[in-house]
Amino acid sequence: MQDIVDFVKERSATCSSCIFTDANAGTWGPIPLVDGDAETVNVGACWGLVSGDASCGKAAQNEQDCTYEACTDCSDTASFEQCQQASLKGPCASEAAAFQKSCAAVITNAPSSCTDFYDSIRVQCVSGP
Repeated sequence: MQDIVDFVKERSATCSSCIFTDANAGTWGPIPLVDGDAETVNVGACWGLVSGDASCGKAAQNEQDCTYEACTDCSDTASFEQCQQASLKGPCASEAAAFQKSCAAVITNAPSSCTDFYDSIRVQCVSGP
């Protein structure tokens, strides 16, 4: 991860300081780091900004973190994606329900606004919601 941080920093210190933040800080950027490694992808901030509702952002982040934790042992992308979908009906069902409830309007009106870390970077550091 440090190679990517250095690469972005060499091109734009401003972008780097927005994208990569300390996971121990009070506010996260799109990619919070712990000892130079990505702790998570902060999609919650993206959903919070797009929806205008911090509870939506928190619910989105909780759902994502739960699915990543549930599927941490998957060895390839296909099995990881299948596990994530299954976890939404199993160990992450309560997080999925909270996300659906808190973010209903945004899910319906802008379902692809915050689907990956590129969206999170774009919304938080480039163009906004």
